[in-house]
Amino acid sequence: MKDINTDLNDKIASTLLVLEEGSDIVITTANMQEIVTKITNAIKEVYAGEVFTPNELFVLSLLAHEASKNESMFQGELQAITGFDRVEMAVFSKKIRALTGM
Repeated sequence: MKDINTDLNDKIASTLLVLEEGSDIVITTANMQEIVTKITNAIKEVYAGEVFTPNELFVLSLLAHEASKNESMFQGELQAITGFDRVEMAVFSKKIRALTGM
């Protein structure tokens, strides 16, 4: 599975460098990672929206992770309700956790 945080950080850093090389912006810090982290966190807030806090999304990812480990949960209604099997629920859990950065 892709690491969303790493991909996002890499894309932001490379875009900032392209903008600086094109004289669109001037970066005056030796520690560009600090800028990249701030932009990444701002973008993740947009993904999470105003509905869920990052901690609430993390809790949701934990619930999905625990459900994916429990075979008996998928022998009844949970798979019918969610439409996800255990593997799909595990992938869902990882996506939410990556989104929150926790």
